[in-house]
Amino acid sequence: MVIPGGHSESKKEISTHIRNIADQVRTELEGKVGVKFHDYEVLEYKQQVVAGMVYHLKIRIDDDLATYNCIHVRVFNPLPYTNQGPEVQKYEMQKSTEDPLETL
Repeated sequence: MVIPGGHSESKKEISTHIRNIADQVRTELEGKVGVKFHDYEVLEYKQQVVAGMVYHLKIRIDDDLATYNCIHVRVFNPLPYTNQGPEVQKYEMQKSTEDPLETL
């Protein structure tokens, strides 16, 4: 259970809901980064209850043997009554699969 305003523990079991959130912001994220991702798989996430939900995602974006093949992303998903979808708030590049998922 997530405490309002607090962050959940990091989770590696990725639900369909989390995959859908990540998929909804993929094009926006690719535009911000300026590159089309070869791979795109959520490996880990945390969530925070606010006036909506904030998701901190660790996403693998390249499956080659590069050292830094992940990106950490903060996604805000507003409450349903706003009729707005999720949006990327922040991101950090040059992350590896071994880097801990930190809140941005």
